[in-house]
Amino acid sequence: MAELRVLVVEDSPTQAEVLRDVLEVGGGHSVTVAWNGVSALAALATESFDAVITDVVMPGDVDGYELCRRIKAGPHSGTPVMLLTSLTDSADVISALAAGADAFARKPYDPLVLLQRLDRLIASRALRGNGGTVESVPVMFLGREVTINSSLRQVADLLVSTFEEAVLQNRALMQREEELGAANARLDRYVGSLERRLQNVVDTIPDVLFSVSPGFEQIRYLSPAALHVFGFTADEMLAHPWHWRRGVHPDDLPALLAAAEQAVSCSSLQSVEHRFAAPNGERQLQLRFVAVHNEKFGTRLDGVVRDVTEQARAHAELESVQRQLVFAQKMEAIGAIAGGVAHDFNNLLGVMKIAAEMTLSDDALPPSLRENLEEIARTVDRGVNLTKRLLAFSRQQAYDVQVVDLKQLVHSCHQMLSTAVGETISIEIADGPEPATVLSDPGQLEQVLMNLCVNARDAMPHGGSLRIAIERERVVTENVPQVPGAYPGDFVRLVCEDNGIGMDEATQSRIFEPFFTTKAVNKGTGLGLSVVYGIVQQHGGFITVKSRRNAGTTFDVHLPFYAAQPKVAAAQRPSSFVGGSETVLLVEDSEELRRSAKLLLEMLGYRVIVAKDGLEGLEVIELHGEEINLVLTDVTMPRLTGPAMRDAALLRRPNLRFLFSSGYGLNAGDLGNAAVLGKPYSTAELARSVRDALDTTPRPVQ
Repeated sequence: MAELRVLVVEDSPTQAEVLRDVLEVGGGHSVTVAWNGVSALAALATESFDAVITDVVMPGDVDGYELCRRIKAGPHSGTPVMLLTSLTDSADVISALAAGADAFARKPYDPLVLLQRLDRLIASRALRGNGGTVESVPVMFLGREVTINSSLRQVADLLVSTFEEAVLQNRALMQREEELGAANARLDRYVGSLERRLQNVVDTIPDVLFSVSPGFEQIRYLSPAALHVFGFTADEMLAHPWHWRRGVHPDDLPALLAAAEQAVSCSSLQSVEHRFAAPNGERQLQLRFVAVHNEKFGTRLDGVVRDVTEQARAHAELESVQRQLVFAQKMEAIGAIAGGVAHDFNNLLGVMKIAAEMTLSDDALPPSLRENLEEIARTVDRGVNLTKRLLAFSRQQAYDVQVVDLKQLVHSCHQMLSTAVGETISIEIADGPEPATVLSDPGQLEQVLMNLCVNARDAMPHGGSLRIAIERERVVTENVPQVPGAYPGDFVRLVCEDNGIGMDEATQSRIFEPFFTTKAVNKGTGLGLSVVYGIVQQHGGFITVKSRRNAGTTFDVHLPFYAAQPKVAAAQRPSSFVGGSETVLLVEDSEELRRSAKLLLEMLGYRVIVAKDGLEGLEVIELHGEEINLVLTDVTMPRLTGPAMRDAALLRRPNLRFLFSSGYGLNAGDLGNAAVLGKPYSTAELARSVRDALDTTPRPVQ
């Protein structure tokens, strides 16, 4: 096709440039652009064009139809006119025929189709020459009369372009229908996949999604997790909706219903917990829900249920551990205070003990004075026993460790215990065939047994029965009691069970505290159970208590099992009350005890040098050198302790002998194999210990 001169009439600059590009670049034609119908008529008045392509909808009085009519009524009636329209009404064809148009195309157009249609229009125009007779033919279309001012050939061209446009539109419609069908198929597959994935999520989520009536009487939906949370399947819950409400703990139901009312009235998110009686045990459930109002279906509660039983149990265990920690810290603090008090009290008792015994050694004492001094000595001994109990509680009391058969020890104490509890209380001892050996101090175990039995006696003022059992027990990790110091392992369990008045929880929480007692004033010290607690802790064991008001009390003492046979204690060398003439350095921070001990040692014949603490003791050792045969020193002193002084002194005199005295529970092994003299000591104990230390070859410090 040769180059054509085409007049493009388009009020949109963008559309005009696009059409120019299609015609000039794609078709090789020459294009003139007019922006409206008036300017197009002006262009036709000055020059001729091979074709006119005009938009239908344009501003002003001359739209596309009017422009076509004027062209066909003027000197350029033979110029083919193609109408561009974005309209889709079938009346457009009639309007085009009435205007005398030769062809039309719908927007958006295919550039190639537009060029082909323009080529066919020019070719058809050449075939029909200048056209035929133009007739004004009235026709009825869609209920109105329309006059067609076109020749038959012109009508044929327009109908051909119309048919072609219809075919193209039909093809596009069919293609779109195919695409829509494919899209619908993909959408169906996606929706199905989405539904399956959503169902998988709902099936696997551990929480229950629910929709219920505000009073929980009707259940509209439950997710499959209902079996895990409620113990009933979703189908069972839907068929028997009362399972939920009946399963709620009676004490928790009012709070649940109040939260439901709050959700309905305030349209706010509610969170509430309740206990639920599931078929396999009680559970703690947490609900979070909102109210949904629907005109057709009414009001419902939609939300989620979570099983928080394990979290609640863990929280309770955490609180229990925290209470144990607070209790242990409190007992540790009280123990430290008790130990300090016992240490200072020991020094005072030591002074009184030495003074009383030294005075009693005078055969010329009047009987009345001797009787008073003996009463003082007995009172001092009771004070010594009190400090031992305080030290036992604070785990600072020395003890003689040996293998003890707990069954044999309990049976050997039967008569003593019967006397202690009285005739109105019967004692039953039960033991099994398994070995029940522990590594312990038998004296302290006797004290534990005695204190527990005396406590049971006081709980049965009108008589009763006391059962003492000894048995082996393996404590596994899952069943470790929630008490301080408890741990898994093999134990020998000592059970002391009475049928007395029992204790409430408030009393149980304090029974191991020193000086706590429920007895009247002057009826008890409150140290019995605290001593038991201290001794058991010192032996690496633990103790539990179970009691209820008017239902008796059971103490369980767990001591680590030691697989060995008890040994028979070796006979000890009889003590001697012998003095000497050696030089003794006495290092003691208590002035009263220092003075009393110095006087006693001098009465025994020793030469005594005194120092008030470790630093002063080192200075004395430095000054007197080889004169000193023995250093008798306190362990705990200000500025420098006894062991620290010993270590420094041995650097100067490696063979110097040391004898330590202490009110705390120390053994020779605690001080590197050094001899230890416990406070408060008697004159005989001091004399024997000093003589033994002087007569023994010094041992290397370990």
